[in-house]
Amino acid sequence: MPPVERPTARLAALRLLLLSLCAGVLMLVGCAEERVVRGVQNLPQTPYDQYLNALRGARLDGTALGRTWIAAGEEAVDAPLPIESPYQEVGYLDPREVTARAYFITLEQGQRLDVQLAVQASDSAQVFVDLFEVPDDSTDALRHVAIADSANRLVVEAREPLTYILRMQPELLRGGRYTLNIVVDASLGFPVAGRSSAAVQSLFGAERDGGRRSHQGVDIFAPRGTPVLAISSGYVARIDETTLGGKVIWVRDAHRNQAYYYAHLDQQLVTANTRVEAGDTLGLVGNTGNARSTPSHLHFGIYATRRPVDPFPYIRDLPDTPLELAADTSRLGTWARVTASTAYLRNGPNPRAEKLG
Repeated sequence: MPPVERPTARLAALRLLLLSLCAGVLMLVGCAEERVVRGVQNLPQTPYDQYLNALRGARLDGTALGRTWIAAGEEAVDAPLPIESPYQEVGYLDPREVTARAYFITLEQGQRLDVQLAVQASDSAQVFVDLFEVPDDSTDALRHVAIADSANRLVVEAREPLTYILRMQPELLRGGRYTLNIVVDASLGFPVAGRSSAAVQSLFGAERDGGRRSHQGVDIFAPRGTPVLAISSGYVARIDETTLGGKVIWVRDAHRNQAYYYAHLDQQLVTANTRVEAGDTLGLVGNTGNARSTPSHLHFGIYATRRPVDPFPYIRDLPDTPLELAADTSRLGTWARVTASTAYLRNGPNPRAEKLG
């Protein structure tokens, strides 16, 4: 890798050139609105691409500094850091150094990824935040599926189990302190008021009728009369009463192209073809249909392209607050003198952690 050039009068002039080149690079906005990722999706030219093209247009990609910036972005996605949600990182991007960082994240079908980056800089430093999907075939190229919005936030939902690489990289000669929060949670609300996923006692795929059929949803147990809630905006597609489901309600979610099935209701409190919003009361928990001999509960199912999918990851409660950082981050980005003759850098915040140098 070429050596990183240090700031000089020449680099100060280069920085001014970069600022003038990139003043016209438009940041795509609106991506914090939940984006549904189906697995194959390539974005139009991103802010990262536009910045790279600006470097090439000024022939800065041939300089040691430009080559190092391009290589840093490529090398970061080749060796991402595996993380678990909820994740928080507080750090410092040194404007005198070329850096890029990447993170390896896995999502189950129906989960949502929420990334928020806050940068504290003396100038309007732009940090490019890009999300790539890792294909099943390791020989295929990464698919670019999302970018952060102008507030450095990125939200996506996974319609199938997916693996992602998140990359963040500042412009050349820009940086500052930052806080990165990454949270994976359920993409939908919970369908029974006052309850959580701990109330789910019968899961998708469980055998029914001696193995002649399988359970095509989850059962959420609650007292009779507990409100049943819409888990997203949509419209009531059908109100019915059947032998199997008893009093049922179907809600269609056009945004996600899927339908939600609420069964064994004691009462239905909406009518067909009406619009509902997340949190609206649809009916009350009961035990109608073939659930007459069981405690009252809601059978809840999700159908995508008319096929049942496991609804549990869509509604499962997950931790969303990272552990509090024990380290003092107030001096990030500043110099300090070590008074001891030797100081070890370790890979963890305790004296028994592995020595790195």
